[in-house]
Amino acid sequence: MQVAETERSKRKPTGDLDAYDFFLRASAALWEGRIQDAIGYFKRAIAKDDRYAEAYGVCAGTYVVLQTYGGIALSPEERAEAIRFADMAANLGTDDALTLARAAQALVFFGKEYERGLAMIDRALGLNPNLATVWLIRGWINYMSSEIEVARNSFLRVLQFSELDPARIGACCGISWCCFYLGTYEEGCTWAAKALQKYANALYLLPLIMNATRAGRKDEARAATDRLLQMVPDFRVSSVLANRKAEFEADAADALRYAGLQ
Repeated sequence: MQVAETERSKRKPTGDLDAYDFFLRASAALWEGRIQDAIGYFKRAIAKDDRYAEAYGVCAGTYVVLQTYGGIALSPEERAEAIRFADMAANLGTDDALTLARAAQALVFFGKEYERGLAMIDRALGLNPNLATVWLIRGWINYMSSEIEVARNSFLRVLQFSELDPARIGACCGISWCCFYLGTYEEGCTWAAKALQKYANALYLLPLIMNATRAGRKDEARAATDRLLQMVPDFRVSSVLANRKAEFEADAADALRYAGLQ
C-alpha cells in the first residue's frame, strides 16, 4: 500500500498547495495507523479544495479502515459522510485507480451498493492493473458481494506482487475470511496466523476465531477472543461483518458468538 500511495501522491492532483500538503500528511498518518488523524487531514485537504477527488475517495475508504480495524461501529453521521465522500470522488470523474477503489469500498461497506462498487473496482483495475492495493480492495468488494471464490483469487493475485508490498498482509487476512466460507478451516487458521504476525486488530483476529472455532481448535479461538476483547472491550460482531448474503453473515456471527463474542 505504501508504495502505491507514495507514487500516487507524487502526481500532485490539486493546484492548491495547502490541500496537497494536508493530503500528504493524511497519507502518512494512515500508513502509520493514526486513522483518526488521517481522516482529519483529509477533511482539511477537502476544505482547501472542494473538488479534490482523491482526498474524498481515500477519506471514504479510511472510514472503512476505522470501523473494521477498530471493531466499533461508526456513528450514523460518520457513515453518511463516508458515503457522501465516496459519491463525490466518483462524480468528480477521477481517473485515479486507488481513489476509485477506496470510494468503491466505502460504497459497498457502508452503502451496500454492490453493483456500483463492483463496476467501480473493475474500472479501477482497467485504469491500472498493476497496483496490489487495488487488487486487495477488489478482493474485499468481491467478498462483501458474496463472490467468495472470486475474492480468494483477487487476494491471491496480491501475493504475486512484490514481497515487500504491505498489501500482502491484508491479502492473507482476506484469504482467511474466504476460507471460512469455503469450509477450509485449517487453511483459514494458517492464513490468519500469517496476517497476525504483522498486525493485530479486529479484522485480522476475527477470521482466526471463526476458523479455529469450526476446526475444533477451541483453546486457540478462546485465546484470540480474549486478545480481541482486551484491545476492544466494546467490540460488537455487527461492526465488522458485511456480506450481501444474510446467511453468510449469520454463519460468521454464529461462529463468533460461540467463541464468546457479542
